[in-house]
Amino acid sequence: MPSASTSLLRNESGTTISGEENNRMAADLDDDKVEALIFDCDGTLVNSMEYFWQGWEVLCKKYELNFPKTRFYALAGTPIREIVHIVLTETDPAIVEKLVSVEKGDDETKRRELFVDRFLAEKLEAIEELRSRGLFPGEITCVTKIAKQAKERKMRIGVASSGEKNHVLADLAHHNLTDLFETIVTREDVVHGKPAPDLFLEAANRLNVDPKRCRGYEDADLGLESLRRAEFVQAVDVRLMKGYPN
Repeated sequence: MPSASTSLLRNESGTTISGEENNRMAADLDDDKVEALIFDCDGTLVNSMEYFWQGWEVLCKKYELNFPKTRFYALAGTPIREIVHIVLTETDPAIVEKLVSVEKGDDETKRRELFVDRFLAEKLEAIEELRSRGLFPGEITCVTKIAKQAKERKMRIGVASSGEKNHVLADLAHHNLTDLFETIVTREDVVHGKPAPDLFLEAANRLNVDPKRCRGYEDADLGLESLRRAEFVQAVDVRLMKGYPN
């Protein structure tokens, strides 16, 4: 698991905060500046990054695509289709040309899109095969316990995830977490994914809470940047929390 970047962690005054302050803030449910908690899902509520990497690794080896694990984690929070396009631009052009040449499109752009469609379909099949065997990503309990405590206090709580809605809902349901959240926003609900602020802003809007009264929980630098752009009052990097899986 990649280490957290403290460069994106700021307190309300705009100064960099420590891991200790991050952890104190994460668990503080009495802060009168905060009316709502909004959580990312993959890598925040459920430990799905390693789970999803299995599919990426197999397919990238199959197609000889240049996509090391460190790059996968660096792109956490990026819309999945965009990730495939990034991988293609970072792979040997000769390999990419060979891959897209077998598609039926009228031009290279269309053929590239068709290859991306095929790649994503195969990746979906790989994930569905895991789920059919009862294999789901584990719960990140150091984070979910905060959501459960907030629910008991009747705080407003939501999810803002770059993941596919069916996968997010399935993972939350598997761990009996769905009913914690008043709203669950996924990539299908917005035009722009992270690091744009759209997902978090949509979740705040559905909760009818000013973003400047919301605290966000994230595991990725792109997600923390999304929170900054959304002007949330606080952003928690869950990677720094005690008990977060390494």
